[in-house]
Amino acid sequence: MIGFLDKGAKTTVVIGAHYDHLGMGGEYAMDPGVVAIHHGADDNASGIAAILELARYLPYAGPMKNNLLFIAFSAEEEGTCGSSYFTRSNDFDMTKINYMLNFDMIGHLDTAKNGLIINGSGTSPVWDSIITSAAKKIPIKNKKVKSALGGSDQISFYLKNIPVLFFCTDITEDYHKATDVPEN
Repeated sequence: MIGFLDKGAKTTVVIGAHYDHLGMGGEYAMDPGVVAIHHGADDNASGIAAILELARYLPYAGPMKNNLLFIAFSAEEEGTCGSSYFTRSNDFDMTKINYMLNFDMIGHLDTAKNGLIINGSGTSPVWDSIITSAAKKIPIKNKKVKSALGGSDQISFYLKNIPVLFFCTDITEDYHKATDVPEN
């Protein structure tokens, strides 16, 4: 699923998350032998909820320097297949992408414990100062990780030399289990 907010800019920011999960468990599940729906409330639905909320809010946020491309990727759990396909296709001019923001596993923000983890701060020379400035304005303990590596969709953009940030709140005890439901 893709939504484009045309702000008349020459460049575009990709805001992404993945909507696939593990179905009934299987090879990537962390609860072997459990045959039950693996909902993925944190490991996919939380990121999708974030980009839907951003897509609802940002059209009214005033002037912007970039267009916005909201993408809900599939097949992230199978190896970032959806985002890899997008970045290899001719569907969008990759040279027009300013940067990519990826939201995955953001449903368990605990500011007292782990805070918000931001991977990819080393992919652009401006990220560190922007993150440091933002951390002064919002009560979140940020853990910056210079590398963009990690098993989520930002890696497909990083491999195309596009700056990325990957937001998450860390792996929980319900990660890749049937217990990853909204109540937990």
